[in-house]
Amino acid sequence: MNILKYGRKIFSTHNKELSRIEKENFVSERWTINNFVKPVKGKSRLSRIVFDKGKLVAYMIVTEYNNYMYLNRLVVTKKYQGKGVGAVLMNILEHNKKYSKVVLNVHNDNVRAIKFYKRLGYRALVTKKDILQHLKDKNKLDIVERYYPISIHTILIMEKLVGGV
Repeated sequence: MNILKYGRKIFSTHNKELSRIEKENFVSERWTINNFVKPVKGKSRLSRIVFDKGKLVAYMIVTEYNNYMYLNRLVVTKKYQGKGVGAVLMNILEHNKKYSKVVLNVHNDNVRAIKFYKRLGYRALVTKKDILQHLKDKNKLDIVERYYPISIHTILIMEKLVGGV
């Protein structure tokens, strides 16, 4: 397997494969090729794309902020799920010494992904229950709005401290 660093050229070259993988893995909120290739402030040098025998099998898109990394996307094709590809990508992310934590979101109904992240040591930061109870804790509500303003009733925000700064 080859793991390559993020580059707009790579994503542009493999746009049909990316579209297929997005369609295979997401019912809603699919990314378009523009999401992959548009320059985004903070889009990270830690983002990766994985090939096996010349075929795109996984990708990870990360945005870097002041003291944390936000995992925008971690997608592994169905054929390669459960084979350690996602764990290898997360390991790359978590061993960056520059940041103190990784934050991500996952849909509440994505049980497999939630189990995967929990197995890696991630914990729930904000849950659907928290949001629905309209917490008065402004910090948690600010986190929701900052990380994932769309579909806040269907997501779980998770984090893991990774020892950087």
